[in-house]
Amino acid sequence: MDFKIKYSDNNREMTVKVPKKCTYQTWKESKQSWMTNDYSKIEKCTIDFSRTTYIDSSGIGALLTLKELLTDGAQIIFVNMNDGVRNVLDITNLSKIVTVI
Repeated sequence: MDFKIKYSDNNREMTVKVPKKCTYQTWKESKQSWMTNDYSKIEKCTIDFSRTTYIDSSGIGALLTLKELLTDGAQIIFVNMNDGVRNVLDITNLSKIVTVI
């Protein structure tokens, strides 16, 4: 299962649904499509963890790569995290550089 990306009608917002297991394998499967997308108009990116039960360091790396691909000033929001995923993001301080709801 890979990352699912959905764009708003005006291409200014996107939602990324993170897979159940966010690991090296899922990142590897999605990396090519991420690198070829145009993120220049994105103002808001919602990262939805509603399906995610596990995230490892490669999954965190994937999220950091996405952050780097977005233009400066694009808002990144993490939503629907379970306690385990939230703890991993807190430990790595990733939750300090994005908005967490």
